[in-house]
Amino acid sequence: MTSPASCFVRNAAQQAHSPDRGILADMEATEKDWQQTVVEAAGYLGYAVYHTYDSTRSAPGFPDLTLVRPKRLVFLECKTNRGRLSRDQLKWLELLETVEEVACGISRPNNWEETLALLRGEEWM
Repeated sequence: MTSPASCFVRNAAQQAHSPDRGILADMEATEKDWQQTVVEAAGYLGYAVYHTYDSTRSAPGFPDLTLVRPKRLVFLECKTNRGRLSRDQLKWLELLETVEEVACGISRPNNWEETLALLRGEEWM
């Protein structure tokens, strides 16, 4: 089933440069519906999408969506037009905006020293 904004998703690249790009701003969508629209658009634009469906044991405030494609990492908190950020959500977004470097690796008990090196910002061995 396609979302109400599937026309936006199919034409995301064109609409990004269109004078009508604000067409969805007036939509009264639930947060869930809006998030699905964003996920569909991100997929169309080549992003891999991660969303924690049950965040009850997660750190409070972490953004709803983590989006990745080559050379780009995006964190998004999805809200309705009237939705407000919690204090924890705002803190996470402010901290994530300061990131200048992204590092990736695999951490295992038998590579503890390499894990510490990565956390310190040192060369990954």
